[in-house]
Amino acid sequence: MYKKGASDELVDEAYEQAVKVLRDCVHKRGLKASAKASGYQQVWARDSMITLLGASFIDDKKIQGAIRASFDTLRKNISTLGIIPNNVDVRTLKPNFQASADGGLWFVIGSAVFFEQAGDIAFLRKNYPTIKKILRWYEYRDVDQSGLVSMQEASDWEDLFATRGKGLYVNVLRYRALRAASLIARKLGKNEDAGAFLKKAGTSRRMINKHF
Repeated sequence: MYKKGASDELVDEAYEQAVKVLRDCVHKRGLKASAKASGYQQVWARDSMITLLGASFIDDKKIQGAIRASFDTLRKNISTLGIIPNNVDVRTLKPNFQASADGGLWFVIGSAVFFEQAGDIAFLRKNYPTIKKILRWYEYRDVDQSGLVSMQEASDWEDLFATRGKGLYVNVLRYRALRAASLIARKLGKNEDAGAFLKKAGTSRRMINKHF
């Protein structure tokens, strides 16, 4: 049987320290990837979205505001083709697209997760055109119409590894993003879009299981 003891104090301390680091990462442009002045002074797509998976549960106005600002910063810097930047510098506001294979997918997933906690339908309406544009770009990455997307080497978080072409990670992430987009579309009453996203997710799942 679990007994409350010293381990609970350590967990509480770890939680408080984690929240402190998040507060130190808060910027008016979003959640920076580093709390240190000498660290990353950018809002990174994957880092900010992965962070919100836990941070969206924290009852802190500054952290919640930085999460929303992260969406705004990334959305405002989307390319004409629908590419979410790898990161945006909070000092220069310059976007970087060098390793953006997975950032857009995290933006879609993050939108669904944040809405689940915030319950803000206006937030979904604001992000939905961007979500559709992002997923359209990933359609173009299915270069041989196989149901799987391709990527350039070192263009996702595994930038020290020679992953290129139809990587497992980016395709699993796309499957999850399509499922998230389907739920978002249904929340907005866009049932035709929801069905289309879900159908594409099913194709993605079958092809992942077949080839990987």
